[in-house]
Amino acid sequence: MMLRAVWLTIGKEFLLIRRDRIGLFMLLVAPIAVIAAAGFSLAKIYGGRTASRGEYSVAILDQDHGAVARAILDAIAHRPELSVIHSSSRLDARQTVREGNLAVVAIVIPPGTTDAIEHGRGAQLILYTDPVKYLQTTKIELTLSELCRKISAGAAAEARMRAAEQTRNLTRQLEQARESAEQA
Repeated sequence: MMLRAVWLTIGKEFLLIRRDRIGLFMLLVAPIAVIAAAGFSLAKIYGGRTASRGEYSVAILDQDHGAVARAILDAIAHRPELSVIHSSSRLDARQTVREGNLAVVAIVIPPGTTDAIEHGRGAQLILYTDPVKYLQTTKIELTLSELCRKISAGAAAEARMRAAEQTRNLTRQLEQARESAEQA
């Protein structure tokens, strides 16, 4: 008896939908259209491959002119969705993002950044962001974070190699001094 009631209810609903052509259209086509529109509009933000070359602009002020700045510029150049706008001052970089809406973020590479990393000290980049473009900013910040990790790892590996070489040289010199002392 219960199963018959379910079938009668389903049959009645299909009869109603069949008579209401607009309702049937909205039931079938509207969800597909909404999902497609949302997918296409958000694909760029969530990593879709619809991004053309230079979809996101990044303003860069290079005050360091060192190896770290070149590494950052090279890494950004290899990202197809990012394009670079060179800034002439911090004020120009900030205005490019916040007032001009020409870039999603502005990166300032302060003087001494390369020197600090080469000598094992901490170095910081300055980022100017537009709070309205939160998702795009986050995507670029993650890219920069990955880049900074790679630069730090490379600098640490180079420092370890230099330390190992100095240790070998010092050991060699101590060995030579010991041999000279034994001969004397």
